[in-house]
Amino acid sequence: MIQSKAWKALGVYEQSLYLHMKNKFRVNKQGDSNERNISFTYEEGQQLMSKARFIKAIDRLIEVGFIDLVEHWQHSKRPTIYGLSTRWKYYGTEQFKKEHQRTKAKSKTKGHFYGNQYTKS
Repeated sequence: MIQSKAWKALGVYEQSLYLHMKNKFRVNKQGDSNERNISFTYEEGQQLMSKARFIKAIDRLIEVGFIDLVEHWQHSKRPTIYGLSTRWKYYGTEQFKKEHQRTKAKSKTKGHFYGNQYTKS
């Protein structure tokens, strides 16, 4: 992974954040994992870097294919849920699939909204 084009496209903040997110990955004795259920709050991110840098790092990790946005509660105290992704393996190729980004002010995102929650189908 660290020799991949995607990893090399990340800055040190994005790489550090990914490793912290990956550290939350767990597999239980039954083989079930939280691969698509990793929460990371702004408060956790601000322990690592500034809020603005954290937001940019999250967006870049989604853009390059290391994480996916699973649930995003805009304007809520609920944590955003991310999923680990293998899309990074195809970064820079025709097979690479873009993922939905976090909802930003005045942007239109395809997906399902329930109140202020985005969930990927």
